[in-house]
Amino acid sequence: MQVSLLTRHDEVIAVLNGDLTMTTLDDVLPVFVDISDAPEQNVCVDLSGVPTIDAAAIGLLIALNQRLRAAGHDLTVFCPPGQPRGLIAMIGLDQDVRVIDWSNGGSNPGQPGVLYH
Repeated sequence: MQVSLLTRHDEVIAVLNGDLTMTTLDDVLPVFVDISDAPEQNVCVDLSGVPTIDAAAIGLLIALNQRLRAAGHDLTVFCPPGQPRGLIAMIGLDQDVRVIDWSNGGSNPGQPGVLYH
């Protein structure tokens, strides 16, 4: 699992690449803790490079969302159709967090200069 951070306008974008599962959680957790400890901006998690997630990943996204909301900021998840999007919908996380993809007016937030709002 690789994590890259980009800053654009009023948000931090965490671009993830690789499976996001219990076995890779340690690669992502410190980054999510850092961006939610003293959030000064909204956060977008880009899952376009993540082919598979599991319940541990969902728990991580829920915790990140709760920490950001407590600080007055929002979480957006960029997640094209596929297994991650299906699990996010099945759990109902898409009812609590803004989930976008190319099909609903978004563009890849990891591409510099391309706005998705």
